[in-house]
Amino acid sequence: ASSTIPPTDFYVVLPYMDPPVLRELDFAARLGRGDIFFLVDTTGSMGTAISNVRSSLSSMIVPAVRDAIADVQMGVGDYRDFPQDPYGSPGDYPFRLGQPMTADIAAVQSAVNALSLGNGNDGPESLIEALYRASGGSCATGAGFGEACFRDMTHPIIVVVTDAESHNGPGGANAYSGVSPTPATYTQATAALNAHDVKIVGGSVSIGSPIPLPIPIPGVSGARPHLESLCTDTSSRAVGGALTVYDSPGGSVSTSVVDGILDLVSSSEQDVTARAIDDTTDSVDATRFIKAIRPVRATRATTFDDTTFYGVGGGTTVTFEVRFENDFLPQEAFVQIFQAFIEVVDVATGTALDRRNVYIVVPAVGGVLI
Repeated sequence: ASSTIPPTDFYVVLPYMDPPVLRELDFAARLGRGDIFFLVDTTGSMGTAISNVRSSLSSMIVPAVRDAIADVQMGVGDYRDFPQDPYGSPGDYPFRLGQPMTADIAAVQSAVNALSLGNGNDGPESLIEALYRASGGSCATGAGFGEACFRDMTHPIIVVVTDAESHNGPGGANAYSGVSPTPATYTQATAALNAHDVKIVGGSVSIGSPIPLPIPIPGVSGARPHLESLCTDTSSRAVGGALTVYDSPGGSVSTSVVDGILDLVSSSEQDVTARAIDDTTDSVDATRFIKAIRPVRATRATTFDDTTFYGVGGGTTVTFEVRFENDFLPQEAFVQIFQAFIEVVDVATGTALDRRNVYIVVPAVGGVLI
């Protein structure tokens, strides 16, 4: 085994048959599995917002999400409206899947790059229909749920980027008439979302100052009211209870997207335990030195027992007490160093959330460490 221990790693000295050694180790309990689906309004007024998502996805959004979620996949879709007068024009559509869930960020970036502007004749757009299809439709591969192909056993999030209300909105607002096939209602869409506990991040886009209108026109009051209703009806809230809707003035949505995802991650809960893993590059199973790993405290958890923290918020720091003992390996004329790893994992999926390298040092006869 190596005789050099990196200064950032943890080590413990274990003479043969000495009393057990107790050490506390802190871990960052990232959210285990998360699926993020970007659902973008691509009607004519959204050009600036789309450009902002394109330019910031790989450089800002993805790194922030990967820091917060251990196993993340992403997908992309967009919507305009039904291509039927007075709602839309030929070439418009109520929902289009650009990229189902994937861990291939290059494919996600390509799907965002491919977003193009359409029309959408009137003020409101087809967000409700798009949400219904993304979360309640059929996955073409059969490997998940919704047309977005969300994975099972994950925390699904839809990030909506829009500057308009929706047809068939809350309370039947801006109802469709004469459209075939019959569009989904608000109740149907929220039921599809809630059936799989899909949460919403709303990016409410505004470009410049609103133009005063002498007569109110449906759909031009902005996106925020409908996004707030969607978040209310899907329990999409930050830890403090605030709805996960964020204003994006000037079409700069990247900060809103990151803030919303991180707020939902923090409010999501999972059960967390720890496990020891051997470094198999030497002949000694170093996990034999690790006799017990016991929860001690967490910055946010509902409760814990002898093995597991329950109801741990995403991003929480959890502390485990590790009991080390060398009751099987005699000391030699030279120092022996062995490596193990301690991981914290999401109980439901087994996803590793954080890992610490642990070096076990067995001193030479006489206690010599050099």
